Formats: sequence, C-alpha cells, structure tokens
Amino acid sequence: GTPPYRKRALGNFSRLPAAAAFDRRISSAALRVLAAICTYCNQFGTCFPGIARLAQELGVSRQAVQRQIRKLEQLGYLVTTHRKKGQGGHTSNFYQVLYPDRPRRANARANRSEFRNLANNDFRATSSAA
Repeated sequence: GTPPYRKRALGNFSRLPAAAAFDRRISSAALRVLAAICTYCNQFGTCFPGIARLAQELGVSRQAVQRQIRKLEQLGYLVTTHRKKGQGGHTSNFYQVLYPDRPRRANARANRSEFRNLANNDFRATSSAA
C-alpha cells in the first residue's frame, strides 16, 4: 500500500480546508503556504515537506514560510511535529492539516431575503425612472 504520508507533491491538485478559503482571519500568504503544504498531503492530511522546499517553490524566504506556518497553527489549520534524525540533527517537520467545519451563517436566509428586497426595490426605482 501507500505510506501514510508524502514527501513529494502529489500532482496538480490540493485538498485545501474549505473553512480556510472563507476565513477572513487568514492572510493570502498563509493561504498560499497552506495550499502548498496540502499538495504534499495524503488522504489523511499528513505530509513532511521541508521548509526550504516550500520557500523555494513559493518564491519566498524560509522565515516567511515559518511565520505563516505559526499563524496557521494558531488559527487551527495545522499541527506541526518537529522531527529529528537518528544522530540528533533536524529533518523536515511532520504536518497534519486540520479540516474544521466551515462555519455556517445563522442568518443566511435573512440575508438572502434582504438582498432580494434590495434588488427588487432597485429594479422598481430604475423601471419607474424610465
């Protein structure tokens, strides 16, 4: 079978948490880093791409990638496990991408109805002016 994690990108797609796409707290830079990490993930959302590799692929510094990873951890989209080589040296981190539920807007129906009313009023105002 396949290993439970990936070190190489899977190809031309990424399974990005839907909640992240709509989360107004997440910056464009953090979303790019998350999307890049997701290209390495298997079906369980785990992978271990190196910081240097991510930085090179995104065209940013290693520090910039690390900064965005910290933000993603704080926002609850990523869990990082630091790994060490057998002799005590460092190797790439192990990442678990989290897929939180996308928040539902409690008043979505009211917003749609308000939008329809505004649209109808705008149409009536335009029609009567003609």
